Amino acid sequence: MAGLQGISEDMVTAMKLYGQANRRGEVPDKISQRLEEDTKVFEAAVKKGSMDDAKAAFKQYFSDLPKDGKEPFGDGQAPPPPTAVEK
Repeated sequence: MAGLQGISEDMVTAMKLYGQANRRGEVPDKISQRLEEDTKVFEAAVKKGSMDDAKAAFKQYFSDLPKDGKEPFGDGQAPPPPTAVEK
C-alpha cells in the first residue's frame, strides 16, 4: 500500500495530462473523456490501497489509448505497408 501512495499523485497527474494530450481539438472528445474516466478509476483504486484494482484500471487505461490514431480503435495495429509493384 505504501508503494501505491508513493506513486499516486505523480502517476495520476501524468495519466490526466496524457489523456488530455490525446484530444483531437480544443474541447474534450470521446478519447480524452474515456481516458479521464479510466484515470478516476485508477485514482480510486490507489486511494483504496488495492494493487490488483490499480493494475486492472491501468491496464484498462492503456487499452483505451488510441493505437492507430482512429476511432473506433479497431485492432490497434498499424496499417500494413503498401505492397511493392512487381516489375
